[in-house]
Amino acid sequence: MPGASVSINSGIQVDYGDRRYLLDPRDSVPSDYTFVSHAHIDHVHRPKRGAKVLASRETTDLAYARGYDLGETVDQLDSIDLLDSGHILGSRALRQSSGIPASPTAPTMIPPAIAHVVSISPPTSPHAHSAPA
Repeated sequence: MPGASVSINSGIQVDYGDRRYLLDPRDSVPSDYTFVSHAHIDHVHRPKRGAKVLASRETTDLAYARGYDLGETVDQLDSIDLLDSGHILGSRALRQSSGIPASPTAPTMIPPAIAHVVSISPPTSPHAHSAPA
């Protein structure tokens, strides 16, 4: 994977091009962006003031309700899309707008290894996430 590396550093650390992304870290670690995939307590941390946090609005609100202030968050970047992962309200997976394909049939991911860490599989039935009638 040219220009990319994945390692464990208090979470999953992805160095891709000139940016460092930290995915669901347990602690605040220097990075360009910290991604919080969803608001389960084992995926949420208290970032340092001024940290750039990438999370959905719902994840930010749920984390706050559980006593975790993520600070100011963004839910989009020029090169990264947040996709509904279908896990819980607000859960997201990352998709890089351009770059290395995860597989010939999958969307481009940052980097492909993350597809195995953050679920991007579709619901098992078309009604899996429908509100009760």
